Amino acid sequence: MLNAPFTKLELQKIIKTLPTGKSAGPNRICYELIVKGGEKLQDALLDIFQAIEEPEDIPEEWQHSIIAMLPKGKKDPERLENKRGINLADVASKIFERLIY
Repeated sequence: MLNAPFTKLELQKIIKTLPTGKSAGPNRICYELIVKGGEKLQDALLDIFQAIEEPEDIPEEWQHSIIAMLPKGKKDPERLENKRGINLADVASKIFERLIY
């Protein structure tokens, strides 16, 4: 358990720094939805994060991600060495992680 509960101000600071134009995670929620979701969404997220933090019970869905292979530049996309992997994780889990840090 953390020393103090998460605050709305902490959450708002994190939301202001979220990147745009990034791929959504496994649940298809992207950063833009969180950024433009407004105060009610922020309150709901804060409630969820506080409910998770108290018993330290991380949702099962947050423990999984999708690894997508993308081609590197204009190289032959059929060759494995010309690809790079990206990890698509749940956006809420990434925000929660930032709150903890």
